[in-house]
Amino acid sequence: MIKIPITEDFNIKEYEKQISFISSAITGYKIQNRTLLIDCDETFEADLEKTIRSSMKRFLGTEDTGTPEVLAENRNNRSFTSHEQVLNGEYIISYGDGRIALNHEAVWLYEYFDSVFRGFAMELGAVEERYPVLLPVKDYSDTGYLRNSPQYSMFCSEVTEDMKIIQQLRTVEAQAEKDYINPARYTLSPSACFSVYERYRGQTLTDNCTVTLCQSVFRNEGRFNWKDFGRLRDYHVREIVFIGSPDYVTGSRNKIMDKTIEYMKKMGLAGSVESSSDHFIIPQMQKFKIIQMQKKLKYEWRLSVGETEEMAVASFNLHGLNFTRPFGITVNGTETVTGCVGFGLERMVLAFLTQFGLNESNWPEDMRKSERNR
Repeated sequence: MIKIPITEDFNIKEYEKQISFISSAITGYKIQNRTLLIDCDETFEADLEKTIRSSMKRFLGTEDTGTPEVLAENRNNRSFTSHEQVLNGEYIISYGDGRIALNHEAVWLYEYFDSVFRGFAMELGAVEERYPVLLPVKDYSDTGYLRNSPQYSMFCSEVTEDMKIIQQLRTVEAQAEKDYINPARYTLSPSACFSVYERYRGQTLTDNCTVTLCQSVFRNEGRFNWKDFGRLRDYHVREIVFIGSPDYVTGSRNKIMDKTIEYMKKMGLAGSVESSSDHFIIPQMQKFKIIQMQKKLKYEWRLSVGETEEMAVASFNLHGLNFTRPFGITVNGTETVTGCVGFGLERMVLAFLTQFGLNESNWPEDMRKSERNR
């Protein structure tokens, strides 16, 4: 077992998300008395400890990136429904591996929240579009995601076109063999906006535009992280994408943030909208956490899911030229940038049920079944 002391100022809770990706030789871990305890194969212990210590030394947590700018905060004295009650109640089915199913009123909540956030987009004159789930690897690579956050990637491979091999694919063991599949040509996209850039590749648009879509997204969050409430490998996002001039994109993003803050207060949802950064784990990418925070490129809508716990249910992002340049997207030949807002629908349902409970009599009045059936 590897034992590494944790200093008081080290953000171990945020660092935990990285442990799964350090090495497949790690079989488990726990934190005890300000010490990180790592279980692993003894043959890897010495090299692995060196790697872990190095990654901890280079890791930047929130205390390193500066104090978040809180745009709005809504706090109230409420009692929370426990995560266990939400996941084991009649509304949610949890498979324990980052997948959940919605039942009964949770389905209505999902559709209700999607309609609210879709409404935000339509008020800005958005065009609604639909895209396939699969994203070609070439387009995925052009987004820069493989350079920035490759750990989330989930690739799709096809069965080898060989009848002898196809006939052998009758057992789980055989299906797991890499010899039976071709190199991946598609990915399951970790971000809903990527399909928009594929759609508009090489185009010169006549004017600034906003596109909205509801898309499935997929993320490999790491084998030790599925225990976290709301950590999902497969969920849906109501996405709003802005393409145009810097003023148009920034202004549009800010309008959606304002609508979100207004809605949070109207509904009595406990949470905040504040600046944030992505969870980069590649050492060379750590500096971008600071850049995102300093330039206010990313904000998150964080809802309380316990007395001291929060969960991000939406993000508001500015991309600059990161996507318009590699995909060759322009608006009338002027400098064209993008931004996006993504609302995680299943995460929104989970946060709502944690705050308002499983008894509809405690829900906001216009969301109760009796009011909906009038």
